[in-house]
Amino acid sequence: FSGTVTATLGSSARATIIVSAYANTNTSGSSGSGAIGVTGNATGLSATPSSNITTDYDGSLVVSGLATQGSPTVTAGSSQTIIQTLDASGGAASNHVTGSGARRNSATSPAGSVTSNYTLGSSQNWAIISIEIKKP
Repeated sequence: FSGTVTATLGSSARATIIVSAYANTNTSGSSGSGAIGVTGNATGLSATPSSNITTDYDGSLVVSGLATQGSPTVTAGSSQTIIQTLDASGGAASNHVTGSGARRNSATSPAGSVTSNYTLGSSQNWAIISIEIKKP
């Protein structure tokens, strides 16, 4: 992947962004939007963030992104691998935003329910998104 990713927020906020590139995906639609299937998201305050989606396509890959308040340790749930974890440092720990991304270790076949989950080192506010990446 080579390019620039720009995020524009509607208001001032502490935020994190995780960018990943995938090969062998459905690249139909505008700017490859055909690669995106079902999405899901959740928010909470706990040490166990999770999001569940039901994929529409056999052989899809499910990836997730997590943002937490503070600087907790982050561990991916079963059948997932952490892609990257970044901590926005500076100031009080409560002002930090930790971002983490993970992917499933195998494609979903057949299509069905998939849970993306993490374990945090301490209870924190969090937001998670799960995305189905479709095969061609």
